[in-house]
Amino acid sequence: MGFLRRIFSSKAAKTGFQASVRPSVCFGREHLRDAIMDGAGHCGCVLLFGGRQSGKTTILRAVEADLSVASVEPHASYKAQVPVYMDLMKLPYDATPPDFFQLAVELATRACASRVDGFKTGANPRRGAERRTVEGFKSEMLRLEEATGVQLQFVFLLDEAKRVLTTRFPRGFQDNLFALMFGDASGPYSFVLVGAQELYRLCEDSTSPIGSRAAKRFVCNLRSDALSEIIRLHQPNIDDAVLQERTALLYHQTGGHAGLSTALARRFADLPGASANDLGPLIEAVQRERSELFQMWIHNFSPEARAVGEALMISGHMTIEEMAAHLRSSDLPPYRADRASEELQFTGVAIADGKQVVSVNTMYIETARRYVVAERGAACEQELWALIREAETGLRQLIRSEFNKKWPGSANAQIRAILGEQAWRALDEMRAKNEKSYSHTARTL
Repeated sequence: MGFLRRIFSSKAAKTGFQASVRPSVCFGREHLRDAIMDGAGHCGCVLLFGGRQSGKTTILRAVEADLSVASVEPHASYKAQVPVYMDLMKLPYDATPPDFFQLAVELATRACASRVDGFKTGANPRRGAERRTVEGFKSEMLRLEEATGVQLQFVFLLDEAKRVLTTRFPRGFQDNLFALMFGDASGPYSFVLVGAQELYRLCEDSTSPIGSRAAKRFVCNLRSDALSEIIRLHQPNIDDAVLQERTALLYHQTGGHAGLSTALARRFADLPGASANDLGPLIEAVQRERSELFQMWIHNFSPEARAVGEALMISGHMTIEEMAAHLRSSDLPPYRADRASEELQFTGVAIADGKQVVSVNTMYIETARRYVVAERGAACEQELWALIREAETGLRQLIRSEFNKKWPGSANAQIRAILGEQAWRALDEMRAKNEKSYSHTARTL
């Protein structure tokens, strides 16, 4: 795919044709972009998982640019992919499914005008209600393809898919999407749905299981070479030795998380001569600024991902089998270990290293660990006191049993005579006091 991209780029330069797509700087995502385009070409749907500020929109824009490097020639003999980027957050606040279909057709028409030589928007005269149903949408897309005179595949890049997958849109809209992707209403189009945990709902639905047929892709952390490119973007004249030092520092702090890495690299550029130690206060400032981001990550984790994530911060690395065992001991379904691993990786707090999943992102860990350690400390303390109570109760029962064996039916009288009245009364008062502390443990003298 990268080879074809270079060919089309060269062709666009020679012919002068260039689609009007917003430029996007996207480092280290070549394989992911190829995988998204391949998935869109061979499957009706791609689910692209990524946490907040992981670079999802940047990747979508890069895919749009990749598919738009050259215009489609009239009567071309090949099947051409036409990207249609849709920011669903720009739908009206009270939008309904017909509004979605209307917007999709309008943007697809604009994409044809931009990508297909000689296409005129007037070639698609239909309007209104015929665009507002599944069948109407399919009909309009087929009409668009016919008007271009070229075999097309529209690739709808749906940014912020949660806008139409949550309770704002009726549940039946997912059935509409399923019909368009895999059912009777399928046509010259495919969909890339971008989101985070909400996309798992499409994998769990029993009536229209989009997730069971869709290609799944994940926006994980960047490698160190991509971080070097980000730093050099903001500091074009940086010395190689300084670049290497700052790349290592950046990777240590963010683990390669795209949003955090870009924010730090931008701030590093303000202090070009600062040493790693001098950058400490700057890193702490960015960490404080992003505290709400870390809180949102924690809030959005599934119970399984949260449990595994807390254990991973303490152990440093875990296998899927160890995650499953930890979930089982936490009374959570062990078969969710794979999903927990995915969540931690596309959120940006862990990376895969062979069979191990490794905890990364120091900025996040230092923030989250404070709560985890405090909670685990309180839990350990409670467990210790419970053990002490259990041992004390067991010892008391053993002594009582031995006394009853020695003095059947008269153990209290014998003990009272041996201790004396004053000691007996003090013991009785202590028993009454302890009843309040250990209310669930019956006591006899």
